[in-house]
Amino acid sequence: MKLKTLAVAATAAVAMSAGSAMAAGSADAGKKVFKRCMACHTIKEGGAPKIGPNLYGAFGSKCGSSDKFSYGGGYKAACDKAGWTWNEDTLMTYLKAPSKFLSDKAGKQVRSKMTFKLPGKKDRQNVIAYLKSKK
Repeated sequence: MKLKTLAVAATAAVAMSAGSAMAAGSADAGKKVFKRCMACHTIKEGGAPKIGPNLYGAFGSKCGSSDKFSYGGGYKAACDKAGWTWNEDTLMTYLKAPSKFLSDKAGKQVRSKMTFKLPGKKDRQNVIAYLKSKK
């Protein structure tokens, strides 16, 4: 019985450390990666949206919560059906493939206005760390 308890504890420790590793990123490195995002997004407090919404304070916010941005139909359909908060998990998935993320949330094929993808895991982790620093 002690061996079984030890195995469960070890499995839990590995799972928790994997979750922590996913969230690991550098805000400084993320600021550099974010330069690719600046064509469509600003991250200045009180800044006006561009092609995409202002991302200042976006981390931890509910989907579709910016009243200064007109979200696309695919985004609205996904947010209305599933609702979510922007956190490490949602951003890791969304930044990798925005339309796939929205389609999964909407339960049907939809398109994101955001055609840019950030496939590199480390780049996504760094951008997330940068977004988290902008509250």
